[in-house]
Amino acid sequence: MENPEKNFLIYDGDCGFCDRSVSFLKKLIGDKIEYLPSYKIAEGFYGINHNSFSSSIKFFEKIPTRETNNSFEKVLCYEFKDVHKDAIVYHGAYAVLKALSYNSCLVFLLFLYESLPGFSAVSEGVYAVIARNRQELSKVLGATECKVK
Repeated sequence: MENPEKNFLIYDGDCGFCDRSVSFLKKLIGDKIEYLPSYKIAEGFYGINHNSFSSSIKFFEKIPTRETNNSFEKVLCYEFKDVHKDAIVYHGAYAVLKALSYNSCLVFLLFLYESLPGFSAVSEGVYAVIARNRQELSKVLGATECKVK
């Protein structure tokens, strides 16, 4: 797969709950970003293995290419954001809120995540609980059962 033109979201395409969630995000954000299921992504894309794609959603924000000593440079000690040569990769709740910020009515959520003490921890905690229980959530929603165990 080639790198998309726009900023893009990668989600678990083998999970009914994830598919439904991304459909909802598409309604809120529209075509301002691209949405790609993880099975279309090559192993090692931006140094990320497929197990990581199945454990949390990723949002890729392109940045101007810059010089770096290697292809994967983790600049910050912030576990939900990795800075690479030509993109910043956001994980989990941060990825969702970064994507939602492309809807001008929802940009305040990203502001709260980045500025309000405790908001990021609560957001990531809620995201982790949902991610751990998506098999059951898929069943409750009547969606295709999540294949990730």
